[in-house]
Formats: sequence, C-alpha cells, structure tokens
Amino acid sequence: MTLIQQIGKYTYRNNRSYSSNAWLLAVGLFLFSLFLWWPSLYTPWWGDDYGVLQTAKAARISDEPWWQVFLPESHWGFWRPLSIDTYWRFVEETLHANSVLAHAANFALWFIASLSVGLCACQLAKRVNYNSPWLLAAITTSIYGLSSIHFLSLHWVSAANSSFIVIFTALSIACWIAAPACNKYTRILLCCCIPLLQLLALFSKESSILIPFLLLMFSLYVFDYSKPGKYELFALAGSVIICCIWYLCLKMFTESRDQAYDLVFEVNIVRNVFSLGAWFLNIPREALRMIATDAKFIGCLWASASAAPMLGFFYFTVQQLLNVLSRHQIAAAILFVLIAYFPYFLLSSQSYEYYAAIAFIFPSILLSQGLLLTQRPMLVAGLFCISSYVAVQGSREVGYPGLIGRAHWAEQQFAYLKTQDLTVPLIVRVENKHQFYAIGVAGLSWRLGIEEKDILLADACPQNSEKWLVQKQDGNFRWENCPPLN
Repeated sequence: MTLIQQIGKYTYRNNRSYSSNAWLLAVGLFLFSLFLWWPSLYTPWWGDDYGVLQTAKAARISDEPWWQVFLPESHWGFWRPLSIDTYWRFVEETLHANSVLAHAANFALWFIASLSVGLCACQLAKRVNYNSPWLLAAITTSIYGLSSIHFLSLHWVSAANSSFIVIFTALSIACWIAAPACNKYTRILLCCCIPLLQLLALFSKESSILIPFLLLMFSLYVFDYSKPGKYELFALAGSVIICCIWYLCLKMFTESRDQAYDLVFEVNIVRNVFSLGAWFLNIPREALRMIATDAKFIGCLWASASAAPMLGFFYFTVQQLLNVLSRHQIAAAILFVLIAYFPYFLLSSQSYEYYAAIAFIFPSILLSQGLLLTQRPMLVAGLFCISSYVAVQGSREVGYPGLIGRAHWAEQQFAYLKTQDLTVPLIVRVENKHQFYAIGVAGLSWRLGIEEKDILLADACPQNSEKWLVQKQDGNFRWENCPPLN
C-alpha cells in the first residue's frame, strides 16, 4: 500500500476531525510564510540589478522590439530572453523601475511557483488515490514556500529566473502526471503543453534542459498506478527535440562566461554536495561564509540554530515516510534531487540557496505527506517555521560582507554621494572590489544620473585632475586630492 493511500485511510478511519485541523495548519503555514517574506519587498536595488536596468532602459529608448531579445545581435554569458531581458523590460517600463514594485513582482512569482508545486502534489495524490489531494496541495504549497532556499529569489530582483524555472518545471510535471488519466482531447492538450512549458523554461534558465529526466522520475514514483502512454511519449520526445535545438541556439547566442560558472570535476563537487545538504537544512549561505572565514564560532552557532529544528522536522516526517514508501518510490525521489541539482555539483565556485529550488520540489511533496502522517503536525510544522525564521531573519541582519548587508551599505553610499557636488568625468578608484559590486559603474550611473561613459574607474589619478572619488577598503566613499605629479 502506498503512502498516500495510508494517509487517506488514517485520516478517514482514525480521526475524522484531522482534515479540518490539517486545513488549519495549511492556513497557518501560509500566513507565516507571508510574515516571513514580506520584508523582502523593501530590499533596495543592488548588484546585477543596475546593469539589467540600464540595458532595459537603453532598449526602451531605442524602441527595440520585445521579440528581438530572443534573437540577440550582441552576445554575452547568458541567453535567458524571458526571465532576464523580457522581465526587466517589464520592470523598467511597466513598473517604472520602482524597487518595491519590482520586489512585489518577485513576490508574486514566488507565490505562483509555490502554487505550481502544490499543483504537482495534487496531481500526484490523485494518481495514487489519496482522499484529500487538495489538502496535500495546500500543505505542500506552504512547505515549499517557507524554505529559506527562496531568500535571494525574493531579496534580489535579478534572481527572478529561479521562480520562472520552478513555475514552468512544476507545471510540466503536473501536466505529465495528470495526462494519462484524462479523456483523449484533454490528454492531447496537456501533452501539447509539456513541450511549450519546456521551451519557456529553457528561455528562463539553462538547467531546465533536465526537465525530461525529472518527468521520468515522477513516472517511476507512480509506476504502479499510472504509466505514460503514446501521447506522453510524443510529448517527451518533443521536449527533447526542443532541448537539442535550444542548445544549438545557446552556443550561437552566448560567449564564454565568468570563471565562477565553469563546470569542473575537482574538490568543488564535495563542497557543492555539502552545500545542497545545507540548503535542505535551511543553513544560510551567510553562515557557511562565516564558518569558512573569520567568524567560525558565530557561523557554527547560527548554522546549528537553523539546522537543529529542521533536523527535528526531518526526523518526524521521514520516519513516517520510510514506513510506507516503496523502494522504487524512495529511489525516484533521491534520483530527482540528484538530477535536478546535477549542474550545480560541478560549479567551480558559486553556490547559492536558490540553486536548490528545483531539487526541493519532490522533497517538499514527500515532507508534506510525512507531516500529515505525524501525530503532532502542528508541533512538527513549528520546527520548520523556527528553522526558516532563524535562517532568513539572520541573513537580513548580517552586515557586509553579507549580501543584503552589502545592498544596504550601497544605499548609505548613495545617500552620501547625492549630497556631493559631482562633476564629469567622475574619476573613481575602487579599493574594495567585492563591496563595490553592490553598486558598480551601472549603479553610479543609474542612481546619480551620470552617463556611464562619464564614469571612469582608474588606479591612478589622471592628469589635470585635482581630486578623485575613492572607495576605501572599509567600503566608504571619500574625496581625495590627487597626488602631485613628479
């Protein structure tokens, strides 16, 4: 007997009031997730935001057609015409580059992504005859949305691509699971949607090329109840063909990327395996950074405070799952995680929580199932809430070199620079490049109203210049007189 059948029998036969209590739990988790993520709306622009804002503005001024981003003339490291180019045209033109509205748009994408994962759970429950599929969907939506893996997706507008790919991947999975049980015409329609969703996902992020494999993992999970037929296999073949064509276009429209995105088989694999475990345990990236640098005690304390409640949550839910899941269902879930995270195991240096956004889809469904099987679901869910709050709120409070701390530092520097009498060309010397990334030349241009060509980064004071703007090692901007010429 499968897990979902066990849940149905347990809730119906042993405790008829449990369903209403579970719905109350779902509502409580959802409200807590809103409380947890609402402050993200007030995160300032930072980092890559300024560069894509400038690009979107230039496209608007030149009256560039929206479709042109899908066939770009200029080549750079990424080809994500939907989640970057088109989305930022929307942010710059429709939202008028308002940072609060832009973060609200990311908030909406996060919500839709969580709902899409919940829809996967609903379709999965229907395929294995669970009595309350919408209950599982509601719990899964909240569990998925509460994870701290969404931290950057909500606090950094440039990370919207993560929510885009979750939406299209989850909807593909939902269509794939639902199609075999539908009538002929609905089944054909759902199967036609799968290659289209595949294409939209590829236009959002490169790792979506793995979607066909992820679909097969869900088929493995429901193999005893539902098997893909000819229409599903045609849809899968169509997705593979689209992936091949897209890959050829990717090579045509992109150039070499930053070395941080190089894929290598070295010790980085061990580090990235450890990072995946950390993301699932809600251990913040900032805590890992502290452990790796000069704040080991605080970092370990923070990581422990985030991981301990999550380990408790895993203990109570996974314990229930192991009693009812078959071996091939466990294998399907594990393989799903490994395949979904596969490209990030090979990254040479970069590692962020939102890389696990796809890998967490299947676990969030299973953990929600396990939560419904526990005798004290409210208490167990509370452990998840505590873990996420400690991770997320702590990440907001950490100053530089923390990511959000760097964003707020940038706002302080802009407040200072706007009080200064600026002349062009603006000569800038950067002593702390890591911190300066939060602003960049694009940020100085956007926030100070100076053309990028009139902002010059220099290591030496140009001739005939009396003073220059120096970003000191401590991060603060200060005016300094140019040294006299010999």
